[in-house]
Amino acid sequence: MRNDLPFNLPGPRPVVAGTGLIALDVVIPTGPDSLPQLWAGGTCGNVLTALAFLGWDAYPIARLRDDAASRQVGRDLGRWGVKPDFLGVDPAGSTPVIVQHIHCTPGRATHSFSRKCQSCGTRLPWYKPVRVADAAGLLPRLPDPAVFFFDRTSAGAIYLARQANERGALIVFEPS
Repeated sequence: MRNDLPFNLPGPRPVVAGTGLIALDVVIPTGPDSLPQLWAGGTCGNVLTALAFLGWDAYPIARLRDDAASRQVGRDLGRWGVKPDFLGVDPAGSTPVIVQHIHCTPGRATHSFSRKCQSCGTRLPWYKPVRVADAAGLLPRLPDPAVFFFDRTSAGAIYLARQANERGALIVFEPS
C-alpha cells in the first residue's frame, strides 16, 4: 500500500476493478541518445493506475502471458499501488505491446502509435480477453468494487460487469 499519497481519504479506500487493455508501452523519444522507456499502459491500465494514485484500491483483471513484458507491466503498476492479485498469466494469454514514438522538432511535437516491431516489422502481441471461466473463479476473492471499468467487450468482461452490477458497483464502459 502506498503511504506517500498527496492526501488521505477518510474511511475505507474505495475499490475499483477493471478489465480491458493493459499493455506494455514502449515509448521512444526523439534523439540519437534517447533510450526507450517501458511503462504499463493501455486504457484500462492507465485508468486503474490513476485511481490507485488517487487512493483507490485498484484491481486489474487480465489474461497476460508469462513473459518479460508482463513482468514489466506488473512492476510498473505496483509502483503506483495497483493490486496485482488478478493479473493472470497464462501460456495462452498475451501481453499487448504498444510502441509510441515522440517526434520533436523545433516548434512542433507529434506522437504516434505502432503495433509493429521496430527491428523486424512483425506484429507485436495484442490483447486477449479474460475468459468467463477464469472470471467466475476469481469472483469469490475480488473485493466488492464501487466501480467496475472496462474498455473492451468480451464475454468475460460482460460477465464481470454484470456480477459487479449485482454487487452494487457503478459500471463504466469506455469503448476504444
